[in-house]
Amino acid sequence: MRFSIRTKLVLAIGAPLLAVYLGMACCEYYLGRSEALANMRSRLTELAARQAAELDGDLSKAEELARTLALSVASSPTLSADQVHGLLRDNLRGNPGVYGMSMAFERNAFSKDVAGFAPYYCRDPRAGLRFVDIAKAVPDYTSLDWYRPAKTDACPFWTEPYFDTGVGHRFMCTYTAPIVQHGELRGVVTVDVSSEDLLQEISRVQIAGGYCVLVSGKGTFISHPDPSLVLRESIFSLAERHGLDELADAGRQMVAGKEGVRRIRDYGTGEPKWMIYAPVGSAGWSLAAVIPESEVMKPIHARLARFLAFLGAGLAVILGIIWLMSARVTRPITRLAAAAERLGHGDLDTHVSGVSGSDEVARLAQTFNAMVVRLKTNIECRLREETARRAVDAELRSAGAIQASLLPGMLPPDPEREFTLHAAIAPAKLVAGDFYDFFFIDDRRLALVMADVSGKGIPAAIYMAVTRTKLRDFAAPDKTPAEVVAELNRSLAAENDGCMFVTMVFGYYDVATGELIYVNAGHNPPYVVRQTGGLDILDPTGPLVAPFHDATFDDARCRLEPDDMLVLFTDGVTEARLEGGQLFGEERLEELLRSRSSSPVADVCGNIIRAANDFTSGNLPDDATVLALRRTCRKESLAEPPAALPSVGQPPDATPAAIA
Repeated sequence: MRFSIRTKLVLAIGAPLLAVYLGMACCEYYLGRSEALANMRSRLTELAARQAAELDGDLSKAEELARTLALSVASSPTLSADQVHGLLRDNLRGNPGVYGMSMAFERNAFSKDVAGFAPYYCRDPRAGLRFVDIAKAVPDYTSLDWYRPAKTDACPFWTEPYFDTGVGHRFMCTYTAPIVQHGELRGVVTVDVSSEDLLQEISRVQIAGGYCVLVSGKGTFISHPDPSLVLRESIFSLAERHGLDELADAGRQMVAGKEGVRRIRDYGTGEPKWMIYAPVGSAGWSLAAVIPESEVMKPIHARLARFLAFLGAGLAVILGIIWLMSARVTRPITRLAAAAERLGHGDLDTHVSGVSGSDEVARLAQTFNAMVVRLKTNIECRLREETARRAVDAELRSAGAIQASLLPGMLPPDPEREFTLHAAIAPAKLVAGDFYDFFFIDDRRLALVMADVSGKGIPAAIYMAVTRTKLRDFAAPDKTPAEVVAELNRSLAAENDGCMFVTMVFGYYDVATGELIYVNAGHNPPYVVRQTGGLDILDPTGPLVAPFHDATFDDARCRLEPDDMLVLFTDGVTEARLEGGQLFGEERLEELLRSRSSSPVADVCGNIIRAANDFTSGNLPDDATVLALRRTCRKESLAEPPAALPSVGQPPDATPAAIA
């Protein structure tokens, strides 16, 4: 068997050395890794246990204070109101770790002349102590979460952390101790501990590259580096959303009051992390220290890098010797490199000459010359393909312009008009599958359309044009919206070989009375934004259009009062998605609509499209379309429709719609 010089050198020198060095590197790495992980587990276990014990101690003081005060009140049934106030003030001043205290009694339990008696004192940075009469602020205080369980169990308990909007106006948790006399509940003593103070203690814990997490007895995040998770997510919902079974198992151990160590995956990046958790027994919480495995392995990687540096130095010496011995081999390679450089500068006529023989270098030179010929041929083919692609792009832009011409155009302002209307569309591609439409079907009823064709691009655009044309053909004054949509469904289903479908909202809006008769065929429920800021949702009244020939649809009604606004949209708005999977969602849309309830309809449409686009950093995954109509005044009748508004059969203008 004939071997090349390169093969002989690699087999004789490089392979044994490389095998030895790699074996040593692997041993060094795995021994160091085991040592680093053991040290990390020991250190963080001690840290988590110590911090959990400190939290437990702080909460235990609050428990002891509440139970002691409850027993004191139970043994003194003749306490006066002044004495109750004094007890609360004195105990609050004497316990700086407590934010607030109260005594809340059952109805007429403190005094037959007083229906509700629930004094509360809390700390005030300006006044020292602040008094709040809970009985006046919240007359039904016995139904609140910090009181109600005592009525059924008559046992002390900690509440879940919450934001107190009624009295304390801050994040806190409450320990409640029942006041029991003669086997009956007379009232409760509550001690509030500021969750913010506890979280500040946790934030002071220093973990290089890591962080601490505090969860409640139900798994809800009390403290987390990501503020969006605090009191909004639980360890179980986070694990379910990201498919992290090991995180869910750790959560079950934590809420069960156990301690342990788990290797988990980061819910955002998927990188491995270590979680060490310990219980906070008093409140039934659990504290966990989390550190990325990459942070643990940093010292090992640094040590391995030093080892590899020595390895590289040794290999450099060996390669230098090989270089001196292989001078004859390098000459033809130099020629080959020069030819490759000329090729890199665009010389497609270059070739390697002066290299003869049958070894690898000679065959490489021959292969290079053949490659240059094929490369030149491929580049010419690519230029032809690029020219064809540009022609297709031009056709797509023309198709987009034609599609835009199918949508209703701009209308001039008219102060006599009883409504304002605006629509906006943001295609995900050059052409869209969404469309909107509006036209008068008689002298006072305005037809409104918002539809979304399945898919995107050219097929969806063609189906959109067919659907719009058929819908305008079928719309008539003597048909209800449900009848029109049913006729459209039968027509599309008869020719639906491609299994396409359409979701749509189609309705008649009476411009004089504000009444809307509509069909929601599997589309996103529109919103009616009331002038008071409230939102009404128009739920679906039928299935998708086109899949089922015998589908039935129902009409529904609603009424727009003066200054109310109807907002129609497609799922491209609410399903605008980040790379991590988070959706824009209905909640963000509803919040935006409430904040813009009195804005002009053009601003409302623009703000919705802009918000969805900003949410995805300008990369909308689907077509996004919005249409907004506001009732501006009330009249008994309308003699004739505005001359500029398109009627059934009238061709639309070539620009997006707005009625001001």
